[in-house]
Amino acid sequence: MSVTCQDLLTLKYFERIKLVAGPNGLDRTVTWPYVGQTSTVSQWVHGVSQS
Repeated sequence: MSVTCQDLLTLKYFERIKLVAGPNGLDRTVTWPYVGQTSTVSQWVHGVSQS
């Protein structure tokens, strides 16, 4: 079973996600999922310093 980007938008986990790149790639298959499990993921994604 393959999962597309469109499929992800139907999941409860992503119900508040905002699509900003446009719909052209929504039919693409997810081939390399990555799960980051950290309490500071927001700081890592946004580049906020932990000084």
